[in-house]
Amino acid sequence: MLKRFCVTVEVGNLYVELAEDNNNSNCTDGYQRLGFFATRCVKGRSDKDAVQKVIEIVKNEMENTNIVRNPENSLPYIFVDSVDRIDFWKSLKIPKKGFNLFPHTPDIEKPSNAIDLNIKYLSDPQYNKRGR
Repeated sequence: MLKRFCVTVEVGNLYVELAEDNNNSNCTDGYQRLGFFATRCVKGRSDKDAVQKVIEIVKNEMENTNIVRNPENSLPYIFVDSVDRIDFWKSLKIPKKGFNLFPHTPDIEKPSNAIDLNIKYLSDPQYNKRGR
């Protein structure tokens, strides 16, 4: 039987291209490093199943937004922040998409339980104007 879960994940080390007039101190070679939180509610057989579904959903959203500009040697990563079993599904306002962004500063370390996200277009020149 499927159960209902809300899973919050955090993505770190995400490079995005800056606007030309942006004088942000948290940038490298025209790119800014960001992180974000995302919460998605899914049905799954277990919390592990729900986590895998949410990771795939978030990865697909990142690929579809076309914003990732990471160099091949510095992949964004994802890890689970929380998993909650939800019994009151119908009364819950369920987030369906969107990210809560924050600056990814150099003092933020990659957690040991993080998974590298091999986004399909990271090194594809069609998407990366600088050909990284």
